[in-house]
Amino acid sequence: MKLGQNVGEITLLGTGGGYGESIVIHLGNNEWAVIDSCINPNTKECLPLQYLNSIGVDVSKDVKCILITHWHNDHIKGISSLFEKAESANFFAGQIIQQELFFTFVGFDLQKAQTHNSVASTTEFSECVKILKSRKGQLKKAVVDRNLHTTKLSDDTFSYINALSPSDFAIETFEKNLANLIKKYGHNPNVKFQKKSPNHNSVVAVIRLGQHTALMGADLETSNDNRLGWLNILDHSQNKDKASSLFKPAHHGSENGNHERIWDELLIKNPITEITPYNKGTKLPSINMLGLFTDNSDRVFITSPVIGQRLGKPKKREKRIEKVINRFAKKIEEQKFEYGQITCRIDLLDKKASWKIDIQGTALEIN
Repeated sequence: MKLGQNVGEITLLGTGGGYGESIVIHLGNNEWAVIDSCINPNTKECLPLQYLNSIGVDVSKDVKCILITHWHNDHIKGISSLFEKAESANFFAGQIIQQELFFTFVGFDLQKAQTHNSVASTTEFSECVKILKSRKGQLKKAVVDRNLHTTKLSDDTFSYINALSPSDFAIETFEKNLANLIKKYGHNPNVKFQKKSPNHNSVVAVIRLGQHTALMGADLETSNDNRLGWLNILDHSQNKDKASSLFKPAHHGSENGNHERIWDELLIKNPITEITPYNKGTKLPSINMLGLFTDNSDRVFITSPVIGQRLGKPKKREKRIEKVINRFAKKIEEQKFEYGQITCRIDLLDKKASWKIDIQGTALEIN
């Protein structure tokens, strides 16, 4: 099913097992973008590519922008399959300044990955680098306040994707750490790179769809240092405005991805909130955070239940949290071989239009 040229779409995809997410965006005029990638738990195919094919998008021609928010397996699996098909797409990543330094790191880490049966993220990135070089293309930098893509809808109406992070300081710190890793471990095949969490380098994107705005939080965390994370956006970004009516909280709805000023300064009152859970190790989001989201949102959706979420001994809870728990109690079960889909569509040119939401698979509405 092809969308009308003036219908905007943001589809959030997440695996039923709660490990992987991707965002597919229609900016208007048959121009599409993809943020991050994950794979179908059953077929192992790239989930955003599978979705685009299912709705009749000409991936080779119509996908104009691919963004990797950060280098974590749950955000990058399958991306090389998509990029191979998306011949017209620019490829953006947020963790680079000096391209050759970054490519050197990828090359060394790939050798170690093959030796240590290591991470899919390195293999995926290496394949994307090969595709870029075969096309004589350039790995583009997604950094604070940079426009990644713009679609003209009319003489005075546009859709666009802008990066709000990472900050200059975060990138500078990452580059220094990268150079030190290469110097210390790069030529020793028996020592695996120990990469620190890249969440301060994660790319938050503000998406303008004609008359409407959405904020996608990636995995960016908070920090007491306003040169990093959400505080840098809140204190220094040139592109922030209190306009977003659709919101994907950062870091799977975790406490360290939330700041109260986000709700006051970047979002309209009671936006629609959509979440992808994390079901490995610490389960995210927590029941308390789900309660916070329901308190501050008109509607809350999640791509799959938080599998195995421990609710603890029965005790008196606020009604808002009890409501969330009761809804999840009916849904918590093993769904590792399925995936959830939250599709939000809106008229790009009608300022008074509201989001129309459809959920599929393991996705559910919380309130």
